[in-house]
Amino acid sequence: MDMQERKGTRWFWMASALWFAGLAAAFGLIALEDGRAGAQGTAPQVWPAESTMPAHDGRPTLVMFLHPHCPCSSASLGEFERMIAQLDNATLMIAFVKPEGTPQGWEDSGLMRRARGLPGVTILIDEGGTESRRFGARTSGHLVVYGATGELTFQGGITSARGHEGDNVGRQGALAGARGAASCCAGTEVFGCSLDDEECNER
Repeated sequence: MDMQERKGTRWFWMASALWFAGLAAAFGLIALEDGRAGAQGTAPQVWPAESTMPAHDGRPTLVMFLHPHCPCSSASLGEFERMIAQLDNATLMIAFVKPEGTPQGWEDSGLMRRARGLPGVTILIDEGGTESRRFGARTSGHLVVYGATGELTFQGGITSARGHEGDNVGRQGALAGARGAASCCAGTEVFGCSLDDEECNER
């Protein structure tokens, strides 16, 4: 092998090594993003009397707070759909947060249209995020569950990572809470966009 061929071979292996290193770094960033939970507040221990959402009516009440344009929240909605299919008697609501300053119709998204198709679920528009703040929801996909007498039995997320569907501790805890067991009141991690992010850049 002459000098020119040796140089060409060396550059090929160097370029290959750099390409693989870049690929590994990209996958590492994706994994880090998937594992990063959003901010989370604390829900009140009893259903707040000042809430404009329909109060509990002797049944468990489940409210999920969603950002209409959060791509990760498709998984949260899918888990919510699976969960409510296992509940016989509960009040079910999804509150889509509409940040202040957004134009009329901004909240009308594919995610909202999909949510409207869920049987027995009331869809609400949370203007300015008033209700989400009241219930300690700061990240899209946050779910609160209140028992039949208005006590908090669950708060947090029901996916294991951003955009990931499948059985997880959050969904199990929410189901237990809806069935009357106080579960995970400290809060499970929520994966999604910030509810006050108009452009939903946190993906």
